[in-house]
Amino acid sequence: MSNSSKEFFEKISRFCYVSKTPYFFKNGSNEKDKFFKGVFTVYEWVDELCYYYLKQEKNLKSDFLSLLEKKRREIKRLPNGKYKNGMLKGFDEIDKILNDL
Repeated sequence: MSNSSKEFFEKISRFCYVSKTPYFFKNGSNEKDKFFKGVFTVYEWVDELCYYYLKQEKNLKSDFLSLLEKKRREIKRLPNGKYKNGMLKGFDEIDKILNDL
């Protein structure tokens, strides 16, 4: 399973959407219809869960960048010295990689 998390959730969501559609149009009140309603309910729930995780995944990059910037600000408040300069150099190198992405 080498797909990204986005592809993973999109595939499951598509499956649920396509699979629940026929159940959406079934009518009636007998035991068989309760079974169909149960299947539909699971597809609906999993589809909503996929949507939630896709939204979470969408925010990962900005959350990551925000944490990097927060840490950089913390480091800049440290006393001057080789350790601080080394850490700032590390962040400069990370910035180069990020700019290339």
